Amino acid sequence: MRRLPRSLLHLVVVLFVVTFVTFTLVNLLPGDVSLAILGNGATPEGVARVRMELGLNDPLWLRYLHWLVQTVHGDFGRSYISGEPVADALVRSVPVSVELMALSLILSICLAIPTGLTAAYRAGRPVDRALGAVASLLLAVPPFILGLALMFLFALALGWFPAVGYVPVSEGVLPNLRTLAIPAVTLALFEWPGFMLILRSDAIEVLQQDYVLLAKAKGLRDRHILFRHVLKPSSFTLLTVIGLSIAGLISGALIIENIFALPGVGRLIVGAINSRDFMVVQGAVTVVAVGYVLVNFAVDTLYAVLDPRVSR
Repeated sequence: MRRLPRSLLHLVVVLFVVTFVTFTLVNLLPGDVSLAILGNGATPEGVARVRMELGLNDPLWLRYLHWLVQTVHGDFGRSYISGEPVADALVRSVPVSVELMALSLILSICLAIPTGLTAAYRAGRPVDRALGAVASLLLAVPPFILGLALMFLFALALGWFPAVGYVPVSEGVLPNLRTLAIPAVTLALFEWPGFMLILRSDAIEVLQQDYVLLAKAKGLRDRHILFRHVLKPSSFTLLTVIGLSIAGLISGALIIENIFALPGVGRLIVGAINSRDFMVVQGAVTVVAVGYVLVNFAVDTLYAVLDPRVSR
């Protein structure tokens, strides 16, 4: 608990830096949002008027400060293009991205635990070498290539799942899961090799501990030894990697959502960048940054659950 104030301060500093850097980079992008609003009929007078109305002529630091004050009070501003509140667009998009990342993370962990423990228990044997070969292959394949391959196989060739589109949970759990099946599996296979190899490495070391050797001498079943005596002490590094992998999931989701036409934050950001809708980009990146920092903060506090020495 003594680390909590320092961690919260670190969280605030990181969010401030991320939002300021994002705001600066977004405003340095080529193009003028005034031209996107006015379209082909833009005139110098019209551009000047729109820039005045939007406050784009103010200094960068003043615009950021104004945005920051609004955001702290829960107002992310309005879209330059549609006039819709950015918060409304985020409310529609964030649940889609969170569901996609949650499904892929759960699936990758469910794959990594049995395969990692099996590879460690059978280290150097054919099963271990086969899992290592598959992991190496998946590590070498970019997620968008893997996603397109799975789309071709399971959507176009076999017709088991829809190729693109999204069905919300409110219209049925099964239709919702069918639309997210291929995207979630793509991200899960993207994250699984790292999880599996980390768990394998730590589990091999734990398997040499005296208490594990004693459990084997007692004649306990292999499954009992692996899941009751090996998994927990081997999960410390894995938990760290899972927290850090959220960044990979976010970047992967940005690509996968556009490939499979999922109305998530990734597709929202890409569309806003293309239309120079900087207010939407800033709001979406802020939400992503807050989510990433909070997840890593939660991982940091969970260390004490796996190893009580951390809290001391």
